[in-house]
Amino acid sequence: LIYSISSGSLWFVLLIQIFLSLISVVLVYKIAARVFSRQIAILSAFLFAIDSTQAYWTVSLYTETLFLFLFLVSIYYLCKSQKENSLLSICLSALFLGIATLVRPISYLFPLVVVSIILVLYNLKLNMKLVYSLLYCFIFAATISPWLLHNYSKYGEAKLCSISGYNLLLYNVAYTEVYRTGKTIEEVRKDFIDLAVKQGSDTTNKYTFKNSRIYSNVAKQYIKDNFIVYCKRHFMGIINMYAGLGTEKLISVFHLKSESFNLDHDPFGKAGIFKRVQTFFQSKTKAVIFIAFGLGFYLLINYLFSIYGIFLLIGEKEKYLLLFILIIFYFSVLTGVVGYDRYRIPFMPFINILCAVGLSHFYVKIVDKYGKAKN
Repeated sequence: LIYSISSGSLWFVLLIQIFLSLISVVLVYKIAARVFSRQIAILSAFLFAIDSTQAYWTVSLYTETLFLFLFLVSIYYLCKSQKENSLLSICLSALFLGIATLVRPISYLFPLVVVSIILVLYNLKLNMKLVYSLLYCFIFAATISPWLLHNYSKYGEAKLCSISGYNLLLYNVAYTEVYRTGKTIEEVRKDFIDLAVKQGSDTTNKYTFKNSRIYSNVAKQYIKDNFIVYCKRHFMGIINMYAGLGTEKLISVFHLKSESFNLDHDPFGKAGIFKRVQTFFQSKTKAVIFIAFGLGFYLLINYLFSIYGIFLLIGEKEKYLLLFILIIFYFSVLTGVVGYDRYRIPFMPFINILCAVGLSHFYVKIVDKYGKAKN
């Protein structure tokens, strides 16, 4: 739609993304304000606004910005429905989640999280909880069904996209095999593609539904045969996602020179987190290391004080605390072996909110302690 009204202008698309990101800052504020104080809401929005990972991908032609905007709208209306028992809000939440899922299918299982929240924590009678749950699922399914029907009528597959099998085999499974055997990623991918070709995959167009099905079968068999090592690499992928600073992308914005940090082109295959940190410090300039410290400090503050905030909220805002934790857990578990830093974008706003709770409480304690000592 944007391309059609702008004659295909890339700058106009990026401009729209910037506005959507700015609105997302407001949405983070409004979600936090519905649950906590205005002070915590402002601090949450501030922490979100200074996130360099969010900022970088806002001006990149990826789906993160649009998806996050739609997902935050959905969560805002979900929080509103929790507080007001509003049927309209639950409908709007399901609608925007459906649209977000059309942007990035990773959220297609998220209705299960919402239904669990409704059934366990809503202050409603059981029959009304069931009505809310069924209505949410129906509207969500109705929103994504036109695209499912389109793919089924054209390709014989009622699926949202045809890339899931490709990603599972040639990224998650492939990097696991790199770790297991010591081969390069190119060698491993060639072996898997050859195996898929023997099972009937098409080499001219890798992104077909038929290929996705074959890739998935090959990947599932590999995971079954190497379950322990795959689980280990999956867990490492989650750690890499949380620990990833995105330094390389940010220094390119500042036009700083830096040696390539690819660890033999297999950053997710061969190296553990400590090896990656060691290699990083050995290959970077002082300016780049300084930027990395700033990015690391931001993440450390968010993680430490969000954990502190969680402990503070136990027994108080349990509805919202459980919702935020489930959002973080949902996207963390689905990360996979390849833990890019941009994969934490959907749940980082909720870490920002929990961090703001912890920071605010810590600040009040320090001020009170200092005031008493002074008196």
